[in-house]
Amino acid sequence: MSTPRVAYVLRAFPRLSETFILNELLALRALGIPVRVFALERVTGERMHPEAERMLPEVTFVEPRGLAQAGARAKHGPGWSLVPAKQRAHADAGRRIGLELKAWRATHVHAHYAGPAATAAAFAARTAGIPFTFTAHAKDIFVDSLDWKWLAWLGAQAHAVVTVCDYNRRFLRRRMPGARVVRLYNGVDLERWRPSHAAGRNGAHPRAGVSDVGPIVTAGRFVQKKGFDVLVRAMAILRDRGTPLRAVLIGDGVERRPVQALARSLRLGRWVRFPGAVTHAHVMRAVRRAAIVALPCVVEEDGNQDALPTVLLEAAACGVPAVASRVAGVPEIVRDGVTGRLVEPGDAEALADAIASLMSSPHRRARMGAAARRRAESKFDRRRASLALARLFARSGIPARTPTRLQESPRAHRASVL
Repeated sequence: MSTPRVAYVLRAFPRLSETFILNELLALRALGIPVRVFALERVTGERMHPEAERMLPEVTFVEPRGLAQAGARAKHGPGWSLVPAKQRAHADAGRRIGLELKAWRATHVHAHYAGPAATAAAFAARTAGIPFTFTAHAKDIFVDSLDWKWLAWLGAQAHAVVTVCDYNRRFLRRRMPGARVVRLYNGVDLERWRPSHAAGRNGAHPRAGVSDVGPIVTAGRFVQKKGFDVLVRAMAILRDRGTPLRAVLIGDGVERRPVQALARSLRLGRWVRFPGAVTHAHVMRAVRRAAIVALPCVVEEDGNQDALPTVLLEAAACGVPAVASRVAGVPEIVRDGVTGRLVEPGDAEALADAIASLMSSPHRRARMGAAARRRAESKFDRRRASLALARLFARSGIPARTPTRLQESPRAHRASVL
């Protein structure tokens, strides 16, 4: 099996919250696979991970042109009329990426998210005459307003549609009957993310004094689907029950100020901290010191929801039990009663009960944390995941399809698990 030369197409770079993409790029390079990164947008004014900062000079930014420029049928050929108007600027960017890929001798194109990046990857592959894949995550497939006719067509053209959990795989099989859907869990660097030497010593009963107990930690973008407001309400419930606990909510986003305001209104200023957006290293230290990692995800009104939250994978790798919601792929990480506790989305009382149950027993937390680490080693090892992805790229050596009709007969569905 020859070593692939892989181009990645991303919607934007570098996003602080998309550590899973950064980790994937670094893992493939560690395997000796040449990887080139293209992005449709440069993220500015946002803190970045040191690894992303070092990679930034190597990233090629190809900004989509206006619809008028991108829509010239004479320039792109007769098949151009099949592309939805909203996708034409991204398809045009992909065509320009494809011209560079020919010179670089790329053998495969991969994109993250079933949106503009996937469209660009499809047309980059078409131009370069090579296959493409894309990874579908959460916000790109669960929002009700998506153009599923276009996404299903992209899936049918791709060598494979990768997705991050079995819940997503079942969902996409219904929505993309002509696609080969491959489930490949996101991986964690188990050498770096590992239990602290002090694990098990941060677990005194909460009544012994909060200074003796590790905090409850969560991390992620402050958006509605994370359910951070539910966690704040649970903290108030625990305080009112006479068992106040400390919590650290790491991250930034549109919901941060409303959640902070909620914490103030509930008089939780002494117990709940909001350190903002921090680097991967800071998140790692916080998770390793945690008694529990909590992520009470909810489903938004438009259907958006989390699929396989990174902070729960990192908690498992660090041997920290988690309390989370039964949403999408979360039960594939957190095994209720084994590696942590699961509660129904939006139920602050149930969340408080689950937190109290774990915090009342250091032995239970230690047992669940050890089980979580074993599960991470068996399911969420970054090296194993990167090897599987590399094999997928290397074995995709078939000519990329040339788009003909959106109504073409789909291939017989093949679902895969790597």
